[in-house]
Amino acid sequence: MRPYNSVVVIRWFKSTALQRSSCLARWGSNKYSERDGMLVAYTSKGYKFLLSIEDQPLLSLYTWVRTGRGYFHAKRYGKVIYLHRLVTECEDPKMVIDHLDGDPSNNQRSNLKIMTQAENMLNRKDSVKSQRKNNGR
Repeated sequence: MRPYNSVVVIRWFKSTALQRSSCLARWGSNKYSERDGMLVAYTSKGYKFLLSIEDQPLLSLYTWVRTGRGYFHAKRYGKVIYLHRLVTECEDPKMVIDHLDGDPSNNQRSNLKIMTQAENMLNRKDSVKSQRKNNGR
Protein backbone atom coordinates (compact mmCIF):
# COMPACT_ATOMS: atom_id res chain seq x y z
CA MET A 1 0.00 0.00 0.00
CA ARG A 2 1.33 3.45 -0.95
CA PRO A 3 1.58 6.05 1.81
CA TYR A 4 0.05 8.77 -0.41
CA ASN A 5 -2.04 9.10 -3.51
CA SER A 6 0.25 9.77 -6.50
CA VAL A 7 -2.47 11.68 -8.38
CA VAL A 8 -2.71 14.20 -5.54
CA VAL A 9 1.07 14.67 -5.51
CA ILE A 10 1.16 15.28 -9.27
CA ARG A 11 -1.70 17.80 -9.05
CA TRP A 12 0.07 19.63 -6.21
CA PHE A 13 3.31 19.69 -8.21
CA LYS A 14 1.63 21.10 -11.31
CA SER A 15 -0.39 23.71 -9.45
CA THR A 16 2.21 24.85 -6.92
CA ALA A 17 5.77 24.07 -7.94
CA LEU A 18 5.48 24.98 -11.61
CA GLN A 19 3.82 28.30 -10.85
CA ARG A 20 6.52 29.24 -8.34
CA SER A 21 9.49 28.40 -10.54
CA SER A 22 9.51 28.90 -14.29
CA CYS A 23 12.84 27.01 -14.39
CA LEU A 24 11.11 23.74 -13.57
CA ALA A 25 8.90 23.99 -16.63
CA ARG A 26 11.67 24.97 -19.03
CA TRP A 27 14.48 22.47 -18.82
CA GLY A 28 16.88 22.56 -21.74
CA SER A 29 20.00 24.31 -22.77
CA ASN A 30 20.25 27.66 -24.49
CA LYS A 31 21.60 28.03 -28.00
CA TYR A 32 24.36 30.51 -28.80
CA SER A 33 25.57 32.05 -32.06
CA GLU A 34 28.11 34.76 -32.79
CA ARG A 35 26.94 37.67 -34.93
CA ASP A 36 28.40 41.14 -35.58
CA GLY A 37 30.88 40.95 -32.72
CA MET A 38 28.32 39.92 -30.13
CA LEU A 39 26.80 36.71 -28.88
CA VAL A 40 23.13 36.05 -29.63
CA ALA A 41 21.53 33.49 -27.34
CA TYR A 42 18.11 31.83 -27.41
CA THR A 43 16.22 30.21 -24.55
CA SER A 44 14.49 26.88 -25.01
CA LYS A 45 11.25 28.86 -25.54
CA GLY A 46 12.85 30.94 -28.31
CA TYR A 47 13.42 34.23 -26.46
CA LYS A 48 16.48 36.08 -27.76
CA PHE A 49 19.05 37.86 -25.58
CA LEU A 50 22.38 39.51 -26.35
CA LEU A 51 25.71 38.97 -24.60
CA SER A 52 29.35 39.92 -24.93
CA ILE A 53 31.44 37.18 -26.52
CA GLU A 54 33.84 36.96 -23.56
CA ASP A 55 30.93 35.98 -21.25
CA GLN A 56 29.97 32.77 -23.06
CA PRO A 57 32.15 30.31 -21.06
CA LEU A 58 30.57 31.38 -17.76
CA LEU A 59 27.02 31.94 -18.95
CA SER A 60 26.75 28.70 -20.93
CA LEU A 61 26.91 26.81 -17.61
CA TYR A 62 23.35 27.94 -16.84
CA THR A 63 19.93 27.46 -18.43
CA TRP A 64 18.46 30.93 -18.79
CA VAL A 65 14.73 31.68 -18.78
CA ARG A 66 12.86 34.94 -19.37
CA THR A 67 10.81 36.55 -16.62
CA GLY A 68 7.51 38.27 -17.21
CA ARG A 69 9.23 41.67 -17.18
CA GLY A 70 11.77 40.65 -19.84
CA TYR A 71 14.80 39.95 -17.64
CA PHE A 72 16.68 36.64 -17.77
CA HIS A 73 17.51 34.46 -14.80
CA ALA A 74 18.67 30.98 -13.87
CA LYS A 75 18.63 28.93 -10.68
CA ARG A 76 21.73 27.62 -8.97
CA TYR A 77 21.48 25.65 -5.72
CA GLY A 78 17.94 26.96 -5.23
CA LYS A 79 18.92 30.63 -5.61
CA VAL A 80 17.81 32.87 -8.47
CA ILE A 81 20.67 34.45 -10.41
CA TYR A 82 19.89 37.34 -12.74
CA LEU A 83 21.90 37.46 -15.95
CA HIS A 84 22.73 41.17 -15.75
CA ARG A 85 24.04 40.78 -12.17
CA LEU A 86 26.25 37.84 -13.14
CA VAL A 87 27.70 39.70 -16.13
CA THR A 88 28.52 42.79 -14.04
CA GLU A 89 29.62 40.70 -11.03
CA CYS A 90 27.45 42.90 -8.79
CA GLU A 91 26.63 41.19 -5.48
CA ASP A 92 25.54 44.30 -3.55
CA PRO A 93 21.71 44.20 -3.26
CA LYS A 94 21.62 47.99 -2.67
CA MET A 95 23.01 48.65 -6.15
CA VAL A 96 20.97 48.26 -9.34
CA ILE A 97 22.06 47.41 -12.86
CA ASP A 98 20.94 49.86 -15.52
CA HIS A 99 20.43 48.67 -19.10
CA LEU A 100 21.56 51.83 -20.89
CA ASP A 101 19.37 51.22 -23.94
CA GLY A 102 16.37 50.25 -21.78
CA ASP A 103 16.21 46.74 -23.24
CA PRO A 104 16.47 44.03 -20.53
CA SER A 105 17.39 41.41 -23.14
CA ASN A 106 20.59 43.30 -24.09
CA ASN A 107 23.12 42.06 -21.52
CA GLN A 108 26.34 43.09 -23.25
CA ARG A 109 28.95 44.56 -20.91
CA SER A 110 28.92 47.84 -22.82
CA ASN A 111 25.16 48.19 -22.18
CA LEU A 112 25.20 47.58 -18.40
CA LYS A 113 26.07 50.06 -15.68
CA ILE A 114 26.06 49.61 -11.90
CA MET A 115 24.41 52.52 -10.05
CA THR A 116 22.27 53.43 -7.06
CA GLN A 117 18.48 53.36 -7.21
CA ALA A 118 18.41 57.18 -7.05
CA GLU A 119 20.72 57.45 -10.08
CA ASN A 120 18.63 54.89 -11.94
CA MET A 121 15.42 56.84 -11.30
CA LEU A 122 16.91 59.84 -13.13
CA ASN A 123 17.14 57.69 -16.28
CA ARG A 124 13.56 56.47 -16.31
CA LYS A 125 11.13 57.48 -18.97
CA ASP A 126 8.45 60.00 -18.00
CA SER A 127 5.08 58.43 -17.36
CA VAL A 128 2.02 59.56 -19.32
CA LYS A 129 0.67 61.21 -16.16
CA SER A 130 3.76 63.38 -15.67
CA GLN A 131 3.86 64.28 -19.37
CA ARG A 132 0.27 65.54 -19.18
CA LYS A 133 1.09 67.52 -16.03
CA ASN A 134 4.05 69.18 -17.77
CA ASN A 135 1.96 70.00 -20.85
CA GLY A 136 -0.70 71.75 -18.77
CA ARG A 137 -3.51 69.27 -19.51
